[in-house]
Amino acid sequence: MLDIGAHTSIAGGVHNAVEEQLEYGGTCGQIFTHSPQVWQDPDIGDEEAERFREVAAEGDVGPWVIHSSYLVNLCTPKSNLREKSVDSMQKEVDAAAKLSIPYVNVHLGAHTGAGVEDGLDNAASALEALDVPDGVTVLIESDAGSGTKLGASFEELAGVLERCDLELDVCLDTAHTTAAPTRTNTPTSARARSARRACARSSTTTPSRACRSSWKRRRRTAGPTSGTSNASGNCTRGSRRRAQPLFRDTVSHVTGYHISDNPTFSPVVALTMEPDPFGRAIRDHHRGERTHPLVDRDGGAIREHPIERFYFERPDGPSLEWVGSWLSGPLLEVGAGAGRHALYLQERLETVATDVSRHLVAVMDDRGVADARRADMFSLRETFDDGRFRSVFARGTQACLADSPARLRRFLADLAAVTTRDGTAVIDGFDPGHERAPELFGHRPDPEAGVARRVYHQTYEGEVGETLSFRLVGPDRLRAAAADAGWQVADVRRGDPRTPHYQAALTKSDIG
Repeated sequence: MLDIGAHTSIAGGVHNAVEEQLEYGGTCGQIFTHSPQVWQDPDIGDEEAERFREVAAEGDVGPWVIHSSYLVNLCTPKSNLREKSVDSMQKEVDAAAKLSIPYVNVHLGAHTGAGVEDGLDNAASALEALDVPDGVTVLIESDAGSGTKLGASFEELAGVLERCDLELDVCLDTAHTTAAPTRTNTPTSARARSARRACARSSTTTPSRACRSSWKRRRRTAGPTSGTSNASGNCTRGSRRRAQPLFRDTVSHVTGYHISDNPTFSPVVALTMEPDPFGRAIRDHHRGERTHPLVDRDGGAIREHPIERFYFERPDGPSLEWVGSWLSGPLLEVGAGAGRHALYLQERLETVATDVSRHLVAVMDDRGVADARRADMFSLRETFDDGRFRSVFARGTQACLADSPARLRRFLADLAAVTTRDGTAVIDGFDPGHERAPELFGHRPDPEAGVARRVYHQTYEGEVGETLSFRLVGPDRLRAAAADAGWQVADVRRGDPRTPHYQAALTKSDIG
């Protein structure tokens, strides 16, 4: 039988991912070590790592896979993004070694105009820059291939393997494969045809005993056009408890095997599809199809997320007036959600509304947002030209996702870069010094004075989202971070003094 598991949350400690996997009956699994939508380092202490290893061994759950940040782009021609991507991947493989996790999964990324061949060269070069610890293997994952993203064909995956001296494996994401039929179903080279046949064999093999295989590609032993490689590390395991079919839709990742002519191996299977319970729940609510709550979870504490109130009710009038007084067009709204504010703002300003969730972008389109785009608020410089907007609006908890002083400064610097010299910004914050701040869901005190945190994850219809980590700072700390990024805090509004929420208006500090 195949090892089958879910992508589980590390909220409250990485060992909790194992506990959740055991509840599902999973026999392997995948995790994020941090929110995949921000540049962030894994923060896993020695005791926490030891606890994970112990719980995984006791529960006989494994192997595990770490999925890298969505921001990593190995194919990029941009030196700054390459540096960030290599640094992020290095920290992921180091975290994997610390946790005794054998795999780190990564998408190749997009060549953004450099061309396929240069993009593959860039990816191989970036991977070779890693110092991968013994016992850890990097998996390059297939992709749907939208835009200039690479990895949608077996030839592109094999192209990286051929170029790279680092021993790599391949993760076949069947959801992405289905979305890219012309590139995965019509391989033209002998190497790609061999790869495709091997993947077809692997996905239908069902051994009678549970086992796992680590397929090492040794570049120097493979023919240049054969697409074959040697396989090693085949090991059988005793019988174990098997999961009931709790998972929706389709198997998305077939992980831990590689382009090989050996037909008698069993892949590790992780059921993931870039989990987005938040976006799906709001989409279903909008369509009138939601039958389950969106649940916020912090350990044993749970609450139902108030979708209608937060994302569909008309915004508060006084707040809109104050916000509008600081904004000019063209306007960028980041983390626009269901378009609650964009629908109002676009009546008076040219507005570009962005969100990282494809489900939420679809909801905004359906509700009539004129220009709704999928974009990451922490990659604005890679998405928009410098000086593209006069103003930026970051409503809700968006800025709080910049969960370190350096990340907050970088976020604010990105806002400064994509706005004009006389640009403005309005961002929301939550004051940790407010007497009611400890009542915020997922609240955590922080050793740093004037700082607090919120940590929780969300579930919807059995799907588990990544752990959300927020850093709360008051207006004074925001002023200091803004000054370092070329802004000054011109005004602060507290709509309801009974809550920690506040809004800050920022102007460029070099404007007199």
